[in-house]
Amino acid sequence: MKRIRIITLIAFAVILICALAVTSSAKWWDDNPFTDVESGGWYYDNVRVCKELGMLNGVSDSEFGVNTGMTRAMFVTTLAAASHYDSSEYTESVFSDVPDGIWYAAPAAWAADKGITGGTGDGVFSPDALITRQEFVTMLRKYAESAGYDHSTAMTGLSGFSDADEAADWAKESLCWAYEKGIVSGIADGDSLLL
Repeated sequence: MKRIRIITLIAFAVILICALAVTSSAKWWDDNPFTDVESGGWYYDNVRVCKELGMLNGVSDSEFGVNTGMTRAMFVTTLAAASHYDSSEYTESVFSDVPDGIWYAAPAAWAADKGITGGTGDGVFSPDALITRQEFVTMLRKYAESAGYDHSTAMTGLSGFSDADEAADWAKESLCWAYEKGIVSGIADGDSLLL
């Protein structure tokens, strides 16, 4: 499950880089700052590019958190950083569980302002909850819409997944969009493919 979260994170970073027309001109790290990022790891280049572009900083100065799930707070912070938002425009929290001044307060307010998230209900954002795949693709699609990128979908593709009926109604369009754009491709489970 942790590997799936990391794969999702890496896929998101690659898509944002492509979507924002960022070229991968970053130089190889002279000194890798993260003790948990192996130079031969399948994720190495993506982590390096995201760090150099300022999209992800890691969980500390010396650890990226390759085996750590991504929280909702981390995700909106990454989206806000990718959009080069002005944090000074978002000084007041819009969610009851997001204290003013905390590191993710401005990104959460920005995401609410842009229509990327309305929280998890009853005025809360649930910043420490691990983001689910359906939340991830829904926020990513809303981000694409707010940034003027293609967010259309032909609503195809979910029938091939044995767990498609478990998707929330509010996420189905975004899951189709993410599948059609190659953001998610599913996970093999024996003879089945899981969304």
